[in-house]
Amino acid sequence: MKSRIISIFLCLLIFVCLLSSCHRESKELKCIDVKLTSEEYAYAVNKENTELLATVNQLLSEIKSNGTLDGIVNKYFSNDTSKIKTYDKGEELPCKDQLIVATHIPFSPFEYQIGERYCGIDIEIASLIAEKLNLELVIKEYSFNDILTAVENNEVDIAMAALTVSSDRESQVAFTDTYFEASQILVAKADDTTFDSCQTTEDVVKILRGMNKGTKIGYQKGTVSESYIVGNQKLKFTGFNTDKISFDSALDAIKALKNGDINYVIVDEGPGKIIVDQLNKQN
Repeated sequence: MKSRIISIFLCLLIFVCLLSSCHRESKELKCIDVKLTSEEYAYAVNKENTELLATVNQLLSEIKSNGTLDGIVNKYFSNDTSKIKTYDKGEELPCKDQLIVATHIPFSPFEYQIGERYCGIDIEIASLIAEKLNLELVIKEYSFNDILTAVENNEVDIAMAALTVSSDRESQVAFTDTYFEASQILVAKADDTTFDSCQTTEDVVKILRGMNKGTKIGYQKGTVSESYIVGNQKLKFTGFNTDKISFDSALDAIKALKNGDINYVIVDEGPGKIIVDQLNKQN
């Protein structure tokens, strides 16, 4: 009788361990590989700073035509850390000739940190702009919502933070020529099969339209992700009837999904895929 009780106990213990293992596996994430939007990134300067605007546009034209831009983008998306350049934050000093750049950290691969130093697609291009102007690069961090205001108020020279061009933003600042095509995607738990059969944008949207309050979708506030889920008439986004949960960063939103606090995240494709890959490796 005693051995039977022990056997039953061991079986229950094994069952609990299996359940615990399954629970850990459920923290894996996946990206639904369907583009929900089409948008373009550009840099932002004060509307009166036409000289800087012209210089940046000239540089963008040069690095597009000679392949430098493609090389920078491909390097950061490939995670080839051996070729990544890092930069000191710099110190803003009125007595020095400097290029003051506003950005939002982290938003890999466009801007992020390795230790105390800064890197990313936008940061490396910022260094090229500073070099062209013979200025010292200074990087200033802002919340994403405050970046354009900083440009508008001449607190900084230029905003470089994976900014999507939109008519609303163009009322505040002048945008450079675009340098990157982006889109929004959906991130889900790896064991969530809701969107597995989706092949098109319409397939994903149809399912999202069928979701109501109780389904929590996260996004980074102040971004196109917010406009897409909440709704934006100018961008022709009608929004959804789900619970909409805002976060200060895409990383915070996807971490909340991983922890089971929300059901889905809508995020920029490039950074979203990198964050999901990094968080999955932490399991």
